[in-house]
Amino acid sequence: MFDPIVQCGFAACARSLLAIVVWLINQLLSVIRENNRGISKNNELVSGVITQLGKQEEQHATISRQLAERPCLWGRPPRVDGTASKTG
Repeated sequence: MFDPIVQCGFAACARSLLAIVVWLINQLLSVIRENNRGISKNNELVSGVITQLGKQEEQHATISRQLAERPCLWGRPPRVDGTASKTG
C-alpha cells in the first residue's frame, strides 16, 4: 500500500534536490564570473603601478646622475653631521 507513495515521495525529493543543486551551481558560476572580473581589474591596476614605478626609477636614476655630476658636491669634505661644509 505505501510502496507507490514512497516511490513518488522519493522521486519528488530527488527532483527537488536536483533543482537545488542546479541552482547552487548557477550561483557558483555567477560568483566565479564576478571574481574573474575583479581579478582582471586588479591585474590592470597592478600593471599601471608597475609602469609608474618604472618611470619613477628612471627619473630617480636621472636625478642621481645629474646630482653626482655637479662639481659643488665634489671636493668639499663632509662635516661632522654628514652634510657638505660651506667654503666660501
